Amino acid sequence: MVMKQSEVLTEFQAAKSMSYVGFMNSYSDGISGGDFAFIDFFKRLNPVELTIVTSEMGRKLCQKNGLSAQFVLTTKETHFLNPVATYLKRIVFGVLASIRLKCPQVIYVSSDILPDVIPAVVIKVIAKIMGKKVLFFQKSFHVNSNGRKISSRAQKISFYLIRKFSDHVTTCSPLSQREIALAASISLDKISVTLLGVDLAALSAIEPSAMKYSAVYLARLHESKGVLDLPKMWRLVVDRIPDARLAVIGKGSLEIVQTLRQEIDGLGLHESIDILGYLEGTKGQELIRASQIFVSPSHEEGFGLAIAEAMALRVPVVAFSLPVYKEVFSDAILSARCFDIVEFSKNCLDLLSNDNLREHYAQKGWEVAKRLSLEEATSTEVFAIMKGIQRIS
Repeated sequence: MVMKQSEVLTEFQAAKSMSYVGFMNSYSDGISGGDFAFIDFFKRLNPVELTIVTSEMGRKLCQKNGLSAQFVLTTKETHFLNPVATYLKRIVFGVLASIRLKCPQVIYVSSDILPDVIPAVVIKVIAKIMGKKVLFFQKSFHVNSNGRKISSRAQKISFYLIRKFSDHVTTCSPLSQREIALAASISLDKISVTLLGVDLAALSAIEPSAMKYSAVYLARLHESKGVLDLPKMWRLVVDRIPDARLAVIGKGSLEIVQTLRQEIDGLGLHESIDILGYLEGTKGQELIRASQIFVSPSHEEGFGLAIAEAMALRVPVVAFSLPVYKEVFSDAILSARCFDIVEFSKNCLDLLSNDNLREHYAQKGWEVAKRLSLEEATSTEVFAIMKGIQRIS
């Protein structure tokens, strides 16, 4: 439904005038699509009263990206080393913080990870005891694979709590909407879809870096992102194009970085793959802009924000054919069967050796990116919040 400008402004001003407690208590390293969406939403809304429950690392990320708020810190580590121990501490200190916080009008939960969900539930329960109407607004991006045993089991606990206590859930694609509804036993009408957006104006102004790579990967360094597929895939590319170079951008655990380096060295690719870590500001986008292709071998996604940004930078994308990509990006990705490394590398070779094919997919991607507006994403979420407020009033 297309809203009139006057309706958009009215809803926006109403949402802006309310008090929020935002949970970004599961932040680990780098910046994910969910982190970006959380920060950008509150920057654009700029509510009169915003408290963010997060870690010291999360506070620094928010402030570095221009988000002002009152911050309540749960932990103060400077490096994310032990996820289980760190998350347990954040749950405990998040609950203690929630007990002391004044009840807001909206609890905005940035992920379905337990350090975000459990403290949010505490505020909702306290509000109910006090007879106060508080909207529990939950974000969830995709259903974790059963192969990720700890994450999958923890998410099942989160889904139970979300089903019992949340007032509205929003996700980033129609596919995720259906999968979350099934996995969490939540009715579809309680889950809305907000496609993630890209800042077209800012990305269009990005200049290519002087350093040029054949391909760039930008995501968290995590097995679910397919980062350990990169060495074998790139070995097949280098066998055909010996001077092809790949940049790997992102942060991950010490263990996975060491494993990745061992794989690279074992395949003789130390001069063909550079692990660049997390890059500040626009440096990652500048490298993508200067590259010939963007590679995203992720095994599971709720959306694919890095892919959308690469498309906005007019760089063709190679990825596995995850069902969500078909819904969100149509045929703008040169897709390989899940999870066929040989076909993935062949797609890379086809693009690297064919200027016309690269231009074809770059143009297709640009046409898709133009439809993914940050302004539209903010408006959609604002309307979901206001509808939620109406339902509980």
